Amino acid sequence: MARGGQPRVLLVEDEPAQRTVLAYNLEAEGFAVTQADNGEDAMVLVDEEEPDIIILDWMMPKVSGIEVCRRLKMRPETRSIPIIMLSARAEEVDRIRGLETGADDYVVKPYSVLELMARARAQLRRVRPSTAGVVLEHEDIRLDPESHRVYRADKVLKLGPGEQPPAPYRPGDRIAAVDLEAARKQGEAECELPLDDERQLSSYLMYPKVMRDYCAHVRAHGDTSVLPTPVFFYGPQPQQEIAVEIDPGKTLLVSLQSITADGESADKVQVELNGQSRTVRVARRGAAAAASRPSADPTNPWHVAAPMPGSIVNVAVAVGQHISAGSTLLSLEAMKMETHVTADREAVVEAVHVASGDRVQAKDLLIVLKAPK
Repeated sequence: MARGGQPRVLLVEDEPAQRTVLAYNLEAEGFAVTQADNGEDAMVLVDEEEPDIIILDWMMPKVSGIEVCRRLKMRPETRSIPIIMLSARAEEVDRIRGLETGADDYVVKPYSVLELMARARAQLRRVRPSTAGVVLEHEDIRLDPESHRVYRADKVLKLGPGEQPPAPYRPGDRIAAVDLEAARKQGEAECELPLDDERQLSSYLMYPKVMRDYCAHVRAHGDTSVLPTPVFFYGPQPQQEIAVEIDPGKTLLVSLQSITADGESADKVQVELNGQSRTVRVARRGAAAAASRPSADPTNPWHVAAPMPGSIVNVAVAVGQHISAGSTLLSLEAMKMETHVTADREAVVEAVHVASGDRVQAKDLLIVLKAPK
């Protein structure tokens, strides 16, 4: 255990960006984090101060994660330390090899940070009950003093002083009737696109903001649902040919040939469209905004800085809003993992310098707070 009762975790990951994201989230969860970028240093750190748990990447320089796991499980003094193995190797034979070498859990990249935090806490509860706190349970209600949360049927309850848990009832029982045609007209006006089928109308009724954002995306980029899923998320690979059906019986064959820089804010993209060469100039998203964004003053406690490079997923506060310590200010996506930036004190939001979709660099100024009156 670290000083102050924090569980100690040794994070061993050779990719700096992934190590930064994990360390940030682990510290936010109350762990005392020690970091290493190779297996050799990890062995030295274990000998210096034994951790409560080890999160260990498989592929690393000097000594691999699988070898570090094998050595630690061979030694009586370190055999009981739980090890969570991280790896891009998703085949069954690789998972079996990792577990048989001694790993207590095996997580395949890319992974959910929240799930990894839950797995780490589960391992601590198994071998170090004192680090996980005492959970109180009564029927389907569970109170976790460590996280200060109350659960009912595995769902978090948000209760104010004196409030009682909600009575169970069937979803939809208390929803007012909706005039579907009036709702369709309102949705089409807000989304600026026709909501022709029931699926689109249902999406608008249940998730109006998500549907408005989706329609804005369609207006800006067209119907990207015709793209193969890997291409949509990761982009096409050089010389990869993609078949895009734009209408029944009408298919475009698109092949990326090259991407070259065209100044500081754009790229020149050469493609083949049905065998014919085409060149287009594509602006780099957020290039101008990133260049002009101010940096946070590290000496100013009211400045909220970006903990790492990434994209803003959403901003949860507005100017003038009163917030309490621990409130979520915004969500940041980096390395395909989402991180929540929270307030460390009670405050009022004075200024917001970013919006959803903005690219930011580490230490960029995101939000300015001020003392409440």
